[in-house]
Amino acid sequence: MNEHDTWSETSRWDRQEVERFQIAGQALLSAIGAQLDAVAEATGPSDCQNDAVRTAVQAYDAAYTALTGENLLAPHNAEDEEGPVMDSGNGGLFSVLSRTDYLVDDFDEIIEEGRSSYRSIYPEATEDEVSAEVGDVNSAIYEILHVNEDSVPFPFPAAKPITGMTWFLEIREAMPVALNHWPQNPFQVSEGADDGLLYSHRYIYAPEPQEGG
Repeated sequence: MNEHDTWSETSRWDRQEVERFQIAGQALLSAIGAQLDAVAEATGPSDCQNDAVRTAVQAYDAAYTALTGENLLAPHNAEDEEGPVMDSGNGGLFSVLSRTDYLVDDFDEIIEEGRSSYRSIYPEATEDEVSAEVGDVNSAIYEILHVNEDSVPFPFPAAKPITGMTWFLEIREAMPVALNHWPQNPFQVSEGADDGLLYSHRYIYAPEPQEGG
């Protein structure tokens, strides 16, 4: 598979990210164009125009990172792609592993929540477009996370939390920062974790069942 094939697959998998990347690119070109016009007219760019370019550059970089997993503005260091490794000293690394179990009465309700999230991002979308873009639970969860700035909302829409647990686990090597180097199972680090477990906390959300109930 060549580089072009990889880009084509990414475009199909993340069409919305491609659209956001294109919009960010157009905004950046527009901001730079205004700055160039000001220079050509010998007036010099204004502080507002300079701020617009800075903002557009950051938005373009964020959109590119969301699409490809690479940060254009970060200095490239091949060693950093593998993630830091701690060998000695007083410092170290730890992972926060969290699990929350939910009861879902109807997965169609999660799809509806995802469509609602999509509408808030794309208010001009028609109902046919919304249904086409958010047609299953997978795409619905994506939209819910997207509208919440890639954070998992709690409680999760259309789901009832039952119980959860969070581990603080000491590790020796962090996950790579490059998306194409990530492990297939990022939670495998928890296997045999007794010696590295720094703290464990459990959450109970649902009432315990009553005897004879």
